[in-house]
Amino acid sequence: MHDKIAEKNGKCNGIIIDTFDGKDAAFLPQSMFPVTVDYISHAHKDTHAKKPLPISAKLSKAVKENAQALRDGYFSGKKGETIFTDIVRLKNIMLDEQKSIRLSQDYQALATTHVDKLLFYHSDNLFVALSNAAIQLVDTLSLPVGEISIGAKVTDKIEIATIDSGDLSKTIEALHKNSIDVVVKQSDGTITIHDYIPSENANKESQVQDKESEESTQNQDEGR
Repeated sequence: MHDKIAEKNGKCNGIIIDTFDGKDAAFLPQSMFPVTVDYISHAHKDTHAKKPLPISAKLSKAVKENAQALRDGYFSGKKGETIFTDIVRLKNIMLDEQKSIRLSQDYQALATTHVDKLLFYHSDNLFVALSNAAIQLVDTLSLPVGEISIGAKVTDKIEIATIDSGDLSKTIEALHKNSIDVVVKQSDGTITIHDYIPSENANKESQVQDKESEESTQNQDEGR
């Protein structure tokens, strides 16, 4: 395969034949894909010494140059060798995941200072609630909930609930009806606190109910 591609294009950037760990090996820039450190579990180790085994400077240079040549051709639309993985889609997945990690970290840091309130965080023209706050929204207002990835493991996910920017006010109002205080962080960093304040009529109604309950108890006691 290497020789056929080299004969056709003058060079084969996608396959590099060399030795590694004392054995013949093929390195495949044609199968490269973007990755973050979260997806690297370990370094390849020497078969005998069981220590991380580096590749030679010559091989490292060849891999980098060939991969760059393939990448340049891929994005320029140049005909010839290609990359077999969908690196654009995978890159976007990695970027979205890193964005979710930063969002989760920032969200949780702010949530710890407002533990008694439900937090909304402005992101991409939406207001999001994560983790326990998202679950609370589901339980209280029956909003749909999804998940976002915050790591390489399948279990590295947290719940997320979102609302459109135009629905924020009515959502806060609905939460207040359930005696839930709200904190909102805007995209510019501004933080506003929307505390639930019982109305005067609600207080009066509560007082009347309490009084009626007391009278009912007294009547029951007198009847005995």
